[in-house]
Formats: sequence, C-alpha cells, structure tokens
Amino acid sequence: MNRQIMLNQIEPAALSLRWPQGLDLPIDLTVREQDGTMVDLSLVNPVLELEPRSGGALQSYAGATDLAGLGTATFRVPGGDYKDSNGYRLSLYGAVDGVQQLIARGVGAVTPAPAAPSVSTGGGPSQQRGTYNLNIVRFDSWTWQFTLWGDEAKTIPSDLTGTTVTAQIRATIGGSVIVNLGIEVKDAVNGVVWMSITSGQSGALPSTAYWDMQIAYPDGEIRTPVGGRVIVTDDVTRP
Repeated sequence: MNRQIMLNQIEPAALSLRWPQGLDLPIDLTVREQDGTMVDLSLVNPVLELEPRSGGALQSYAGATDLAGLGTATFRVPGGDYKDSNGYRLSLYGAVDGVQQLIARGVGAVTPAPAAPSVSTGGGPSQQRGTYNLNIVRFDSWTWQFTLWGDEAKTIPSDLTGTTVTAQIRATIGGSVIVNLGIEVKDAVNGVVWMSITSGQSGALPSTAYWDMQIAYPDGEIRTPVGGRVIVTDDVTRP
C-alpha cells in the first residue's frame, strides 16, 4: 500500500487507509514539503499509531527508512494486530526540524479479507496447476495468502517442511524475470504460504505479465502448484 502526504505547518495532513482483515499490512509512506521536496524520513524517525475506535490498547509501529533522502518509510502492521471492525484512528508522529510533532492523522477502515486461494499440489507430475490471476494497482504493495493441499479433495495439507518456495513475474512466459516475489512459508505443516510484492516492484511492471509459484522438495521433486496472468491498473494518486 502506497500513500503520500504533504507537510502542513498549520495542521496535520490527512491520512486515511483501508486494509483487508488478517493479512500483514505493508505501508510505504512518502512525505514531501509543500514545494514537492522529499523529506528525509531517516531524520524524522516516524511512528504510526493505531487507536481502536471501540476502545483498547494503542498500537505503535516505527517506520523503516532504508534509503535515506528518498522520503519513504515502510511500516508493517501484522495481520493479527487489527481486529476492530469499527476501524482505527490513525496518527503519524515524527521529529520535523528537530521538533516532535503530529504530522498526519485520519482513520483506518478494516475490510473483509479476500478469499485465500486454495490449490492442490498432489496427484502426480501430470496434475494441472491451479490458476490465480494477480490484479495489482501500480505502486501498491500487497500480500496474498495461499493454502496448498496434497490431494485433489483438499483434505490433506501439503507439507512444505524443508522445501524452497519461489515465485516470479515475467513479461512473457519465456522472457526475463521482472520481479522475484517475496515468499514466506507461514505454516509449513499446513501448507500456508504468504506471497508479497512491494510498491517499487509493482511500479516497474508492464500492464500485463505472467507469474507462477514453484516448490522444490527435499527429494529433488519440483512442483508448480499455481500461476496465471498479472493485470496491472495504473494508479491515479502517486508520488
């Protein structure tokens, strides 16, 4: 998820978000001066606070600023941290010109999570792979959750213990790799895999492309359980 705000010396800037319930939320936040100059967030040490509207503990997340001077910080909110269906009050704090202040505020809305793709990986080498198309907004970051099964009936989870899972995007099936998607085997025994793309990666994609996921098992067997098209929609609001 990519957002941009402008520093306002009179009042905090507006910051509102919508995110799917249950998935890790990566937020790439860019801050600019009124003249368009990027603010070096490595000097600001930004902190994002979420206050549940129904009451409860305030949650704080420090922004990671790996590239000084580029004006972008990344906040990662674990999926288990936001459960209030009534949403959250958002506040962004940081040290601007050496003074700690409220930079932006707004609200966050929690939406139902998209249905997790459920794919069979068993059935022998001849089994057809599952098809799942990735619909991406350019410059947005996103996380998908896949559940992989060891049988066609989807009663036996695919055990991913000791496997290496990779996923790539290419402009054409036989073309060069454009993006190596982020992969985290979240629950190896139950076949749960999280796959992610950053805002920088989605910004470099063509309007259409192809992707798939590959699993290398400890015994040398290779499976490609799922893949499909990548459809990229240009965003309207951008840095």
